Formats: sequence, C-alpha cells, structure tokens
Amino acid sequence: MCAAYAKANAPLLGGGSGEALVFTDNPEICDAVARIIDAGAVSRVTVLEGGIASALEAPMPDAPVTVVDVSSSPDPVTDVAMLSEVTKGRIVAMGPVNDVAFYRTLIAAGASDYLVVPPTDDMLIDALTPPKVQVEAEATDQCRIVSVVGARGGVGSTTVSVNVAWHLAHNYGLRTGLVDLDLHFGTCALSLDLLPGRGLRDALDNPERIDPLFIASAMVNESENLFILGGEEPLESKSELNAYAIDPLMSALRANFASLVFDMPKNVAISHPTLMQESASVLLVTDFSLAGMRDVLRMKSFVKDFCPNTKTEIVAVGAKDKTGALTQRDFEKGIEGKVDYVIPYDPKLAAEAANGGKAISAMSGGGKTVGKTLTTIADAIVGDLQKVEKKSWWRK
Repeated sequence: MCAAYAKANAPLLGGGSGEALVFTDNPEICDAVARIIDAGAVSRVTVLEGGIASALEAPMPDAPVTVVDVSSSPDPVTDVAMLSEVTKGRIVAMGPVNDVAFYRTLIAAGASDYLVVPPTDDMLIDALTPPKVQVEAEATDQCRIVSVVGARGGVGSTTVSVNVAWHLAHNYGLRTGLVDLDLHFGTCALSLDLLPGRGLRDALDNPERIDPLFIASAMVNESENLFILGGEEPLESKSELNAYAIDPLMSALRANFASLVFDMPKNVAISHPTLMQESASVLLVTDFSLAGMRDVLRMKSFVKDFCPNTKTEIVAVGAKDKTGALTQRDFEKGIEGKVDYVIPYDPKLAAEAANGGKAISAMSGGGKTVGKTLTTIADAIVGDLQKVEKKSWWRK
C-alpha cells in the first residue's frame, strides 16, 4: 500500500534532496502520511518501502528529517545509532513499543524523537516539520554570548549556567542555546532531566558537517526556546574540544540563537581562549575559600590578557558556615576587585532542584534569595537592548 501510494503521488512526493523521507511498510503510517499530505499540512515528503533496514542500505540524500519504522528491527537502538552516522538531518523512529526507557535509549542513540504506532496526524506533522531553530536576522546579529567558568571545581558554575539559560529562554522568550563543554562529566542536560545525546561529539569529530541544520538535529530541547548541546562520553574515550571545529560551531550557533550560554570548564577556557573572546561577558564562579581567591585572581588576569574586550564578573557562592571561608571583604581585597554577585549557600534548595530535574527559578523556591540573585545575573546579561526584545515578544 505504501509503495503504491508513493508511486501514485510521485509528482507530489518528489524524491530529491531536501525532502523528508519516510521508510515504512506499515499501512497505518502510510495512511497518516497520505492524510496530512492531502490536507496540505506538509509537503515534499517521500515514502519509501521498508523500515530502518532499508534506510541503512539506501544512499542518504540531504534530508532534513528521516522517519524510520523500527518495528521489524531486531536491534533498533544499534540501527538508529548507525543511521545517525550517515545522515545530517533529524531521525524520527516509530514502533509499537510504548515505554519511556526505550524512548530514552533511542534518543541517546541519535534519534530526535520516537512515536508510538499508530501515530496521530498531529504527531506526524510535528515530526515532519523542520525544527524552528532559526531566529530572525535582527536577533542573529545581536546574539548575546556568555561564558560561565568555575574558578574551582564544584563551586556551582553549572547551576549558574543552567539557571541563566533557563531565565533567558523562559522569562525573556529568547531562543537560547546552552552548551556544555565538559564532554565526560557535563551535567547541564542532567540538571534539566534530559539526556545529552551525541550532538557535541559528532560536531567535534566532523567539523566539516557543521551547519545550522546539523546543530538543529544535534541539540536536545528543554522547551520551545531552550536547547542544550552536550555529551556524556565514555571515560575511555579521549574526546576533546577540536580547535578546527570551534569556528564552524560558533558560526552555526550564532545563526540559530539569540543568546548562548557556555558552561566552560576551566581547562577548556585556558586551552581555547578564543571561545571567551566570542563572549560579551565571562562569569567567574567561585566560593569564598583561599584557593578560590587565588584562582579567581589568576583567571581574571588570564581573561584580561587574552580577551581584553570581554567583560569579567565574579559570582561567589557564599557559605557562611563553611570552615575556612573568608569574609567577602577579605576576599575582595585578595582578588583586587569587587564580587559582583553573591549567591547564598542553600544546599537543600540545590538538592531539590537536582533531584527534580528543574532550574531553581522554575521551582516554588525560586523566589527565594538564591533564585532572585540568579535572575538578577540573567537580567544584567540581557541588558537594555534585549529588554526591548522582551517587550516585543510579549506583544506577539
């Protein structure tokens, strides 16, 4: 039935590059595709016989979306992972299994979505519609980039990154990219109860493939406006930031987002200072320890030398009951400058956010001092120019 429909509608479905591809023999899927095409809900879709096995054997054109039926596959996870290696566009898997664990495994293998058969027309339309990642040209020119660097490990730089990005996306309506540059132990996606996927590793391993479409398929979305690019590489993997991938990665990200937040490990910042040169501001996150004072002083000097046009601000996580903590006055004297923001130490709230997979600002406790300080940081990053964009967004 699928093959007959595709042949009968060849002028409508086409068969060239740039079209969505659907590999299936399932009559219910074919019927759904036929309905949404006849209704004019989607266009430029090619239906091909076979499931994911046929997709793996077919020469893959530059399709923005490839929908594959995994019902007959003995190992759908491996097949999806193999398909993700040969196609630049999004992969949408479809099958009879209705299980959250199975869904998450497929997403980790490289699929951007999984639909249970039979799909509703609306689900299929969403799957075949290109992701709305492109921003308006005006916003692209004004892309705001912020790098968050922990002066020491475990001081809360990821918490700052996640909450600032969440605030920009949800409270300002800015299409925001959150990039986790800790390839092995990054937790930005985990903090929002998401799987990081393989997008960042693919980008670093294949810089020649990086373009806006590649970035759209590589990122996982927390919401309509917040997208995360990261990884969770095996410890035996020697994956590292490829210097040759930085320029195309930054270009593609700038083209797709109005604001970017980089959660940047200190070793990455030191090895690749060009990333901070792209930033409007660098947030150095620290505690009030003696080691923190030393590391902030050194990192401030480093950023000043390599990124003279980048604004540097200090974010301190205050722990008044922590043994050995310096007073803010002594700390500022040691770093030869002021602390711009102080986030109160609240381990209970941090644990609740982590266990719930939510940004602190999204929780009921987000109105406390911690959430207010994080919101203040995000507000300052946006600046007067982006505040105008916020008002226009609410009018839409």
